[in-house]
Amino acid sequence: MIKKYNLHPTVRSGLNQVPRETLHVCKADAENVEYLYDNVPRGHLFHTITKAIDVAEDYFDVYVWPGTWTEGATIAITQDHLKLLTACPPYAGHKTDLRGYGSFSGTVLSVDGHGCEIGGFRITPYNDLTSYSIKLAITKWMGGCWIHDIWHYSAPTGINTCGIMVGYNADLTHSTYAACDIQITDNIFFKGRTKIAMENCPRCHVLRNKFVSIGSGADGTLPYVDIRVNKTQSQAGGFNCCHIEDNTFYDAENGAHYGIQTDYNKGAGDIEPGDMIVHNNQFTGFDASGSAITDHDQHILGRNFYGATAIGS
Repeated sequence: MIKKYNLHPTVRSGLNQVPRETLHVCKADAENVEYLYDNVPRGHLFHTITKAIDVAEDYFDVYVWPGTWTEGATIAITQDHLKLLTACPPYAGHKTDLRGYGSFSGTVLSVDGHGCEIGGFRITPYNDLTSYSIKLAITKWMGGCWIHDIWHYSAPTGINTCGIMVGYNADLTHSTYAACDIQITDNIFFKGRTKIAMENCPRCHVLRNKFVSIGSGADGTLPYVDIRVNKTQSQAGGFNCCHIEDNTFYDAENGAHYGIQTDYNKGAGDIEPGDMIVHNNQFTGFDASGSAITDHDQHILGRNFYGATAIGS
């Protein structure tokens, strides 16, 4: 089979698009549920996200209607090219909340499928050190995922995680699997210890996100940090062509806290990641420019700003 993206554009434009099926998820007692019963085809309306994902196949769209969704276990996406989106506009009063907090210890959402899109939710993980909003590449290599317009919310102010883990095992050791060509755009990360943890993720783009930190310090092993890039991975090309651009970082309490940590856990002889572009990021409230971006060496390209002060080349 000739894949469509290998064809000349004039040939590709004449092909029919891959047909997509749509599933809806709505609370059984929601005001609009009767409307959905009348207008959604039989077998396409569900009352839990987990059930809809279990039924979905490759190229399905799953739309989640407002509500606090406490599934009680990780929502695991293994299909390729699946979309999991809110039925309402992003940030619409944060009415569509995927919640682990107060329910279960574990990551709220995992993605192991290629070409998936996740957007529009508020995600509130459990308050411990290993429960993230989203984890990528847990059981296999994956690529092409787009995560956008999500409010990653840490309910308590304390030593707990909040956000996205890319290419790690649960205990922050090296993952066997890579997550390539990931787009993390236009998200808000509010409170929590680690917002984005990255390892073994070439061509990962982190663009136009907002990071807000309240509280600071460490749990004895790891300090508070907004974006942690781990250089101890052994897979060649682990970070080649990664872009961290046009993000804003706020440290509300001016404490022991890092913005972008590009050299975490690197020891003698560890593989350098290749050139990364860290450019046009703005840091406010940090105690020093050195805590805004740590280890800004020759492998990090770009100019960033601590207040009005430029950091980098």
